[in-house]
Amino acid sequence: MPIFLKGDKPNFFNKESLKVLSKHGGKVMTGSGARKTNGETQKTVTRPINMTKCRGTVWDYLMAGDKNPLKRRHPAVFPDKIPYDFIQCFCPSGGVVFDPFCGCGSTLVMAKKLERRFIGFKIEQEYCELTRERLQAECNDYALFQCGKC
Repeated sequence: MPIFLKGDKPNFFNKESLKVLSKHGGKVMTGSGARKTNGETQKTVTRPINMTKCRGTVWDYLMAGDKNPLKRRHPAVFPDKIPYDFIQCFCPSGGVVFDPFCGCGSTLVMAKKLERRFIGFKIEQEYCELTRERLQAECNDYALFQCGKC
């Protein structure tokens, strides 16, 4: 998933919602000291292990099981959890989410559910209507999305 930034780092980054349980969370681990070139060993280090950790750069998502009939009317769907995680991580509360190819509206629906504003584009009128239906069915608001041709 490409992330475009202006500057050296994101203006907003909250990784807390992305953390997973750590295998050894809550334990205190002792590591052996490294051996120096002169034959001596450094002091051992004792550290408490955090209960949670970052999930890393590869995120696993369950692809099966989404039975939403509205969503299935689009040929290229993905789990709603993907935009949910990205929006929570990179968009502050009240911020704006931009989806230039909004497909069946998954990103826009998650933005609305997470109380963010959104802008979405789609060329095909059929999928604009599908996004409108999803916003109405899942967020109880259909006036949020305007379809139109250039």
